[in-house]
Amino acid sequence: SSHIVIQERSALYYNVIACSIYGFIFSILL
Repeated sequence: SSHIVIQERSALYYNVIACSIYGFIFSILL
């Protein structure tokens, strides 16, 4: 079960990083 928790955490971090990068690029384009 710990392996599943690690996958969920990595997916959560990936989503946060992707959103921050998308917002960063979006702010540059504006």
